[in-house]
Amino acid sequence: LITSAVGAVVSSTAVTATLAHKLRQKHIGLPLATAGIAVATAVMFARVLVLVGVLVPYALPALLFLLGPSA
Repeated sequence: LITSAVGAVVSSTAVTATLAHKLRQKHIGLPLATAGIAVATAVMFARVLVLVGVLVPYALPALLFLLGPSA
């Protein structure tokens, strides 16, 4: 799961695709793949929030309002 979190800082899509491939090849089980994808998704949301806060800070309240229900 730590690898998923660290990898998702760079690309949550790559982490998700890699875990799906490993699941298909039976290298990992469904619970671990699901947890890794969930961690990667959470890191992706955090990464987007940080980037918006730095690059377009006036848009952050609207983004938080939209993402709030999904958290």
